[in-house]
Amino acid sequence: MNTRWVSQRPQPLAVHHPISLPWWTGSMRDVTRDDLIRQLGGEVVSPGASTVDIAVAESLLGVTFPPGLLRLLRLSNGLRLGATVVHDLDEITARSQEPDVLFQLPDHLVIGVAGAGRSLVMHANNDIVLDVPDSPWDGGDMHQSAMEPLDLFLRYGGVPLREREPYSSLPGATNARDHALRAGRAAASEITHTDVTRNVGALTGDSCLGQVAVYGIADREAARVQYEHSEDVFLRLCRPPCPVAGGEEDYVKLWNEIADQLRPDVDGAAAGRDLPDFTDVDGLSIAAGTVRTVLFGYTAEVFARGLSPDVPTPVTSMLAVLRAGHLPIGVDGAGRVLVY
Repeated sequence: MNTRWVSQRPQPLAVHHPISLPWWTGSMRDVTRDDLIRQLGGEVVSPGASTVDIAVAESLLGVTFPPGLLRLLRLSNGLRLGATVVHDLDEITARSQEPDVLFQLPDHLVIGVAGAGRSLVMHANNDIVLDVPDSPWDGGDMHQSAMEPLDLFLRYGGVPLREREPYSSLPGATNARDHALRAGRAAASEITHTDVTRNVGALTGDSCLGQVAVYGIADREAARVQYEHSEDVFLRLCRPPCPVAGGEEDYVKLWNEIADQLRPDVDGAAAGRDLPDFTDVDGLSIAAGTVRTVLFGYTAEVFARGLSPDVPTPVTSMLAVLRAGHLPIGVDGAGRVLVY
């Protein structure tokens, strides 16, 4: 099985910046201007915006600024730290009125930038700060960057979302990756100590193995033919597509990382798994290949489910079949796992 997934688009190298403990552990509602200067430095903090200036900007934009944005602007009319910038009132007003913004991001305020090609926006009725591509604008690729603007500086030290969380297009991706890797290694260890061929050829026709509907093929040659017939479908099932819109590049990148780390465990579990005269068209052991395919596929399912709980799990069923000492060799039109 080719375990690496290839994306059709270039994959930029993620930059990792270690994040220290939060600079501010209290409520953002309690932050004073002196707190801001003490934490960020007097050369960073600007004079706060006046009530009149805020009222004028709100009138021009036809909105009432969210409370979180007002908190920051009253303390400092614009703020820059690292690659993160919150604009001053004039720039927020100008950027939010650009035709492309009004068309692509209706009812949103452009409040700043988050590194090259990324902007910070807020819905006019919500404190949450969103990170969005700005060249061109893509409202379908928004990701939460902070609970409110002050968070960007006091909790995250001006580090943009993409550098805080390199796989930001997939919420929870790092935890999903780590969980999948642990699950894959545990399954490989279990299969290493399981005789996965002890019951081959014992079933004919419909049956059930560990609550999995199966169709047993006892004849070895018939099993080989069925394996070759359904191999493409079998492999596709073991590569669930990205369940998160817009996250394909990060999904492929993370899966390749999982597969590379998991490969020694899977190869160890597949080692020595062969049956006489039961090889594929390339002369390779179907039993060993099935173990590899199922273990990689099961891990891919765990990873995809960690991103979206609705991902189907046919390969998890195939792992149950392996545990029962049968070889899954494909699936049929009724969704049954074909076993030898």
